[in-house]
Amino acid sequence: MTLADINKEVATHQRTLGQMDSRFSALEAAVAARESEAKTLKSRLDAANKVPDDVEPALQALATGRERLATIEQRVGGAQNILDGAQTTLITLVKAEARAKSEDERLDQQHARIDKLKADIDKLTPDIDKLRPEAEASASIVARSKTAREALAQLEDAVKAAEDRLKQLDSEIKAMTTPTGPSKPPPTEPTPLTPKTEKDLDVTGWKAIQRALTAFGHQPGTIDGKPGAKIRAAIQRFQRSRSDTSDGKLTIEQIDVLLKSAAVSRKQSAAHAD
Repeated sequence: MTLADINKEVATHQRTLGQMDSRFSALEAAVAARESEAKTLKSRLDAANKVPDDVEPALQALATGRERLATIEQRVGGAQNILDGAQTTLITLVKAEARAKSEDERLDQQHARIDKLKADIDKLTPDIDKLRPEAEASASIVARSKTAREALAQLEDAVKAAEDRLKQLDSEIKAMTTPTGPSKPPPTEPTPLTPKTEKDLDVTGWKAIQRALTAFGHQPGTIDGKPGAKIRAAIQRFQRSRSDTSDGKLTIEQIDVLLKSAAVSRKQSAAHAD
């Protein structure tokens, strides 16, 4: 039930109460008139010391009027209770309406703030659109800078490894060129010519490869001149140490490096033996 419906019902009850009040007043007036007539008649009867024939009906009418008056008073009391309940409901609805109005005002304030924020965002959107290419360019620069740093770190590691290897070769060359006494003939094992691919390696070449891998600390297994699983694993470790593709297959450059290292190792061993 809405507030308007309750207001209508309250107005209806008020009109009914007004009508009942009017009727009640009329009845009270009639009763008062009857009582006055009864008193007058009683006075006359007392004066005449006899009871007229029309006094009894008047008294009965008076009793009936009083009963009707009591009934009307009960109905008026019930209507008053209804009116009190309606007024309580009306007060509750008025309070609820006040709370709803306050909530509406609060929502209106929030909507106003939201509209203001939207307007501020709309104002900032052109600036954001202008800055977006710069931000994307900055992100691209940061990504390229990160890639460049990683590449630089790898290059520094490779340069350090090359420097270490160069120092090692310098030490080996110095040891080879330092005279230690009468020279002896070179080892009977011939130094193989540098082949172009693995297919050009014979047993002697594979032995040299195995010795070079051993010198580099990669443990190819028994020096038997046979390219088995162990030597392939050692080649992969050698390739990873150089940051090369670790597929276990030697390139021309890798073969050249290993064979030259094997030759240096043989010369160093011969020098130490002298």
